[in-house]
Formats: sequence, structure tokens, C-alpha cells
Amino acid sequence: MNQEIVDLQEKLHAFQEQFSDDEEVQSLILKLRNRFNQLQDKHFSDDVYETQSFNEMNEGYWSQCRESDVDELDIFTFFWFN
Repeated sequence: MNQEIVDLQEKLHAFQEQFSDDEEVQSLILKLRNRFNQLQDKHFSDDVYETQSFNEMNEGYWSQCRESDVDELDIFTFFWFN
């Protein structure tokens, strides 16, 4: 691997660390996670998560997402499966 690629990888790693450790980023992610949970609660009751139908629907969605191009994935999908 040439030095230019190594340098770029180091920059990417530093950027990733700074992004992950940034308090504003963490605050925004938490705010978005909380809002996601609020909206999710409007659509799905706690008891539905334990049903076979929900599991089948979720597996189908997971299969669809796995086959998708990374450009087609969005923040919703991240929060859904995370």
C-alpha cells in the first residue's frame, strides 16, 4: 500500500474518532434516537414485537436492506436495526 493511501486512511480514522467523540454529534444522535422511539411507539405497541408476524415482517425488511445498495440505506434503517 502506498504512503498516500496510508495517510488518507489515517485522516479517515481521525475524522471518524472526532465525529464519534463530538458532544454536539452525540447530542443530535440522542435527540434523533429519542424522536425515532417516540414515532415508533405510535406505530407499534410493545406486544407486537413478540409476534411471529412481526418477526416475519422484520426478517423480510432485513433481507431487502441487505440486498440494497449502500446508497439506498438511510438513517431510519440504521435506527430500526440498531
